[in-house]
Amino acid sequence: MSPLAERFLIKAYAFRCLEESNEWSSHDEPYWLFAVVGPGYKAVSSTHVFNGVDAGEAFYFGANEGCIFGANCQPAKFPAGEVGAIITCMEHDEGDISDTRDAFATAVGIADGVLAASGVAAWVAAVVAALGGLIAILLGFLEDDHVVDFAYTWDAPTLHEVLDKHGGTYDVVSEGGSSSEGRYRLRTRVTRMV
Repeated sequence: MSPLAERFLIKAYAFRCLEESNEWSSHDEPYWLFAVVGPGYKAVSSTHVFNGVDAGEAFYFGANEGCIFGANCQPAKFPAGEVGAIITCMEHDEGDISDTRDAFATAVGIADGVLAASGVAAWVAAVVAALGGLIAILLGFLEDDHVVDFAYTWDAPTLHEVLDKHGGTYDVVSEGGSSSEGRYRLRTRVTRMV
């Protein structure tokens, strides 16, 4: 396989609101946070607030939003080992979005630093698992509402195997949330670039 075929792009593509939150407003206003860790790779990003979201509606992430693997949503060579991601959906209420982004980035930094230093064998999976707990604690102090987390891990051999069966691209679809905070379906697209 040529070196160019080793480049991958993993990007959140779209989401659908399955059920709105039970708050007083007539629409939901979700936004998404992304954290990715791997050997020599770490990225944290967020989206804009999607205003006026009603049950049944689908929304697409911008070309520069939802970058999971591939800095600035550009394909990149996959590192040796695993890459793990956690994607968090928040409902904008009265909070300052920059505070939420900062708390999320802090959680990623704490988990990454502690677990990498601890020598845990499967440290990427451990980081992703630890992030869920840290995020819940840190975001629990903020005014925006935590809706749901989605966690994933990938490695190059598995990506090649699956992508060979799907013509070089496939979608990962995840659903989650609650009747009180809202339920969402997230579509993430994995592409091998040649």
